[in-house]
Formats: sequence, C-alpha cells, structure tokens
Amino acid sequence: MKKALFCLLAVCSLTASAQEVDVQSTSITPQLGEDNVSVYQPETSIDCLYTDINPELISSGIVAPADSYDMTVVCKDLAIDGLSGAAVVKRVIAYNGLLYILALDKEITPSKTDVTVSEQPVPTIIVYDPAAKAVVANVSTTGAAGTFAAIADIQLTSDGYLIACNGTHTTYTASNYAYIYKWDNDENKLPTGVPVTWLKTQKSGNYTDALFYNFMYEGSSTAGTAVLAMRTAGATSGKYIGNTRAQVLTVSGSDSNTTNGSNAHYTQLGPDATAYPCSSDFSMFASPLTTNNLIAIDATQGVRDWVPANYLAKAPASTGNAGIKAAAHGHAGIFKFAGNSYIVMPAKSGVTLWDITNGLASATQNTLNLSEKLGDVTVSLATAAAGEAFTSTGEDGITSGFNLYLIRDGKLTMLTYSTFTPSGLRSLAYDLSYETKDHLYYIAVR
Repeated sequence: MKKALFCLLAVCSLTASAQEVDVQSTSITPQLGEDNVSVYQPETSIDCLYTDINPELISSGIVAPADSYDMTVVCKDLAIDGLSGAAVVKRVIAYNGLLYILALDKEITPSKTDVTVSEQPVPTIIVYDPAAKAVVANVSTTGAAGTFAAIADIQLTSDGYLIACNGTHTTYTASNYAYIYKWDNDENKLPTGVPVTWLKTQKSGNYTDALFYNFMYEGSSTAGTAVLAMRTAGATSGKYIGNTRAQVLTVSGSDSNTTNGSNAHYTQLGPDATAYPCSSDFSMFASPLTTNNLIAIDATQGVRDWVPANYLAKAPASTGNAGIKAAAHGHAGIFKFAGNSYIVMPAKSGVTLWDITNGLASATQNTLNLSEKLGDVTVSLATAAAGEAFTSTGEDGITSGFNLYLIRDGKLTMLTYSTFTPSGLRSLAYDLSYETKDHLYYIAVR
C-alpha cells in the first residue's frame, strides 16, 4: 500500500477512425509525491471479431447487460450502392464500425454437375461505412472459381482480413478443390487487389464426393481454424439436405496455403436427411461462448452448437430452446456487449435480439424499445442482420453501447443503444483509509 495525497483524477484517451480504434484508459492517477506518479493503464485488446466495450466499464459494474434496451433508429431503409436487386444477402459482418457484405444476384444451387460461369450467381462484396453512408471498398472477385459458385460465403480473421470460400463439388482425390481465398489490406486496412488461394482441400469431409459452400473461421491471419461444411453429394444434389460433415483446416504462419488439412476431425453436422435437414439460410459462426466451437443457424434446425474436433458426433453439443428456434434465421450476427453474448436475427418487424450467455438452451429474448416502428417485411434470403459493441470517448466521459444492423431489399436500417459514463465515475478505488499529519489529510488507496 502506498500513501497518496488527496488528489484523484480520471484520464482517458481514444483515437478513432472507421478502421482502427486505439484505446488507452486510466481509472485513477494518485499523486504519490513530487517525483512519483503511478498511472493504471489496463491492456485492452480490440483486435477481435467479438469486440466488447471498454473492459474497465464492465469490471467496475458501471455498464451492465439488461433485459431490455431503448434503441434509437439512426437510419431506416437507406439504399446501399451495389445491393439493389440482390436476391441473397448471404452474410453481413460488423467490424470496427464497418459492414462487410456479401450479396448474390440469385440463390446458390449446389450441383454435382458443373454449372457454367454465366449461370452461376454473381457475387458482390462491398465494405460499407454506415457513419459516412458510403461504400468504402468494392472488393474484386477476379480469379475466384467454383463448379457452381465463384464466391459462396465470407468471413473475417480476427486481425481484419477478408476471406471467402467458393461453391464447388469436391471429389476427394480428384482435381476439384474447395478453396478459401484471402485478400490483402491497403493502408486503410480495407481489402484490396484480387483474392489469392489461402487454403484448399479435396478431402470432401471424408465423403467420396461432397458439395461445399459454407465455412466458419476462428483466429487471426497467422493462427486459426477453418471449418468447412461438406454435404454428401452421393445421395442427392439438393439444397442443404442433411448428411453434412465439418472438415477442419488449421492455419499456422502468414503464408499458410494449407492443403487438405487433418482427416482426423470431422463433425457430423447432419447425420441423415430425415433428422437434420437444413434450409438455404444455413450459416456457421465462431462461438463466443467456447473456443473451438461453432454455432450453426438456419430456419429449419434453429440454433445449434457443435464441437468440430468431436469425431463423427451424431448430435450437437447443445441446441437452442423453442423460443430462439422459432426466430432462427441463418443470416444473423453474433456480438458481445457488457460481458454477455448475443445473436441478432432478421425478423418480420425488424430484428430480434437473443442473450445466449448462459447457453443456447437458456437463450432469452431481449425487449427492444424502438424510437420508431420499422414496418413489416417478409424475411427472406435477401434479409440479414449484424451487431457490434462500441466505446467512444469525449472530454466529459465515455459513451458505450452497441449497434444493430438490418439489411432488407438492398437497404440498411441501423439501430443503436448507448449509455454515457461521466469521467468522474471512472475514478474507482478501494480499501480507502486516511491519517492526519501536520494538519494535512493523507488518503491511502489500493
């Protein structure tokens, strides 16, 4: 314990742009003497997909999760360049205040027979800045190729690199590869150039042949795990019909170009068409609850948690309850706020928000009190949702909260929840005591 003159300060600095946020926070600066000032600066990682608010606000209890949130409608049905007429908005990823969006002009039709390029869905990948209301990157897909889709799904690495998979019929040892592509980033940390082959496999989930067009990635561009959904093509070429295994590829090093990956890890996402039929909105996400787990969402099966390393698992590790299953839509978003984990999904009246912190079986729906009604729409493959927490700092204190994004009919609706923490509330100390000496009060803090 050190003695501190009665002088408590709160200092916080933040440098922000649309691409990068650098947070340095100081909760208390006691004056320990003329030549000795101690400053507490906790390490804060912002370089991950499920970025939470400033951890100091969570640990102190100043900001806490709630059962209901008052949401301000920032914009409603704002047209986005490049998305007009999109039949499918496959995925929207919120990252550092930007939206990474994959749209297709028509639904993917998996097939054992090669589909000519002119008949394949045309992909559009953009990076959109909702604050500026502008597209900040039109991403090239030149060079990407698959037997039925050049680009079928996208993900982001935890350090902000865009990756994507093709849609293809793989035949175990033949020449048809399932590819995962990666883009370089420019000086603004936006994807640039053409996609290059990053990972590839022809193992087909250990099936003789398989149809591939969904994947999940967890980790950075130099260390992580890709999970590829391989649906057997032996029995049917129909859409998302059971009999699906998750094949695992491991990334290690900046120039991975990993081929095939391990044959030891396959999870049976759908052991048969009767028990586990999946619908066309099927998507996979890295679980925010447990490392190395994935969450699969689609309107037919609901929300399920899987362990990719569990060899030939016949059932999910956990399954969402009836409430979240009824609301399930695979074009969803996962994020964290105030220490809790959430799934946001498109709905007829806008979005639904689910707290999954205590597991999928105990998922609870949060009440969203909107500043204005959004209007009902038909939920389809052209609708998608995403969410992200944020922390910003001003001279008087910190604003923290989360944004929810909904894309429907090529237009963006943005909702925000925020709470303000005055600077003085951040000066936290404990085990306070004092003593007097020479008519001065000395405060002891820990």
